[in-house]
Amino acid sequence: MTVLILSDTHKNKDRLKKVLELHRDADAVIHLGDGYSDFFGIDLGNIPLFRVRGNCDEESDAFGTLSDEELIELGGKKILMVHGHRHGVKFGLAKAATYAVSKDADILLYGHTHVPREVYLREGDRAGVKLLQKPLWIFNPGSLGSPREGMPSFGVLTIKDGQVLLSHGKIGY
Repeated sequence: MTVLILSDTHKNKDRLKKVLELHRDADAVIHLGDGYSDFFGIDLGNIPLFRVRGNCDEESDAFGTLSDEELIELGGKKILMVHGHRHGVKFGLAKAATYAVSKDADILLYGHTHVPREVYLREGDRAGVKLLQKPLWIFNPGSLGSPREGMPSFGVLTIKDGQVLLSHGKIGY
């Protein structure tokens, strides 16, 4: 299973369309807020779109009302999707990681910082105040719309035979 992960597109539909075209073979698309309405008018065909609201998003759009978080299961892994502003991710990941553990998530996806990041916590490591009983992957795809470091970026999640691979991709201006 391959999942395209996007965040903080901030109305940059040209970059969004380009990345979607490059990854039209994805099994799912995730958008982590601040630009989720950018999908209006874009046909994904049969590819499911999972989205959460960011701090710059309206409470609802043409797609309906969205929540601040979603817990989904893809490829046998529980994925917690948040934008991150309610978990203080600009000041560290302890609060968000602790919350992800409380939700029994395998993977925490967040945006908001506009900076790509990947953290892997092993079983026995600490996530905030919690001792992990299983691994936790924490991933921020960066921003397609207004990156704070380097080029516009996105993420790709591959889940195969229970194994998780997260990677960042970049796209030109």
